[in-house]
Amino acid sequence: MGIACCFEALPDVFVLEQNVPAIAESAWNVAEAVATQQMLRHCPQTPLLVPPKPWTWSRNDDGLDFLKGCRDQEAVQRAIVSGTLRPHMDAINYLQSTAFKIDPDVLSLVRNHSLWLNPPLLGVSRTHRKDRGPRQVLEWDIKEAEILASEPFYVQLRCEWRGRMLPISDLHYARDDYLRAMFRFAQGAPIGERGIYWLKVSTANCFGGAIARAPFDERVKWVDEKMDTLRRLVADPPSGLKFVKNSLSVERSLSGSGQRILISFIPTQMSWWTATTTPISSRRFRSTRAIAVHNTIAF
Repeated sequence: MGIACCFEALPDVFVLEQNVPAIAESAWNVAEAVATQQMLRHCPQTPLLVPPKPWTWSRNDDGLDFLKGCRDQEAVQRAIVSGTLRPHMDAINYLQSTAFKIDPDVLSLVRNHSLWLNPPLLGVSRTHRKDRGPRQVLEWDIKEAEILASEPFYVQLRCEWRGRMLPISDLHYARDDYLRAMFRFAQGAPIGERGIYWLKVSTANCFGGAIARAPFDERVKWVDEKMDTLRRLVADPPSGLKFVKNSLSVERSLSGSGQRILISFIPTQMSWWTATTTPISSRRFRSTRAIAVHNTIAF
């Protein structure tokens, strides 16, 4: 009934394309302007340039609930007072106090690829009308990353009503591959042989396909065998697109330093909903489908 009213009241705006409601081509500029106005009225949250204030209560100074969507805030408050929720809240405070920075090389790569008519690995095009919205989001993300590129920043966190971690800012590590690829820790941490092992596992996971489901040792062997190709890909990403055309998100770099222990700035993901970005050396590491890695592998 609602869509029928739209067709009747605004026949020059709403049309049917292959029996699917759509916005008429002639009305796209107006629709984009309206969407922009609505966005400015409800501005998206952005990462912070200073550490977020720790969570101490069920609602913070900005009026945001620690547990988004929870219908029983009194129960949340009782859990905080009793100490039941305190370890969970402390963990979120620790995680959101982690500083990130934007990788300038990956930002430049994403920016350059976004200018293509059909940019590789970014999942949008400049020729399909259905990609107009995602393309504008991509352009917005690039602008925001450029603003953040000069200094460390922080992603404020809270939880959804079941206690799963939820970023507050719109730009965060759990989104598209091209964004994950830009993230690095502002402070590095040393990793050794075991960390390099998991770094290789992560690289194989990013390529996808059968190798991403193979035993860990086989994934590491695959990376060792492909190392020359991966290094060429990093040295000149556009020329290596043939190699990664079936991959998920191998968008970042591998480089050698001649050392067995190195300082890593690489975020990797176990499960965004149950954990967060962690040092690659973590033994609990479990990669998800669409990690974008910035690998620094030493031999």
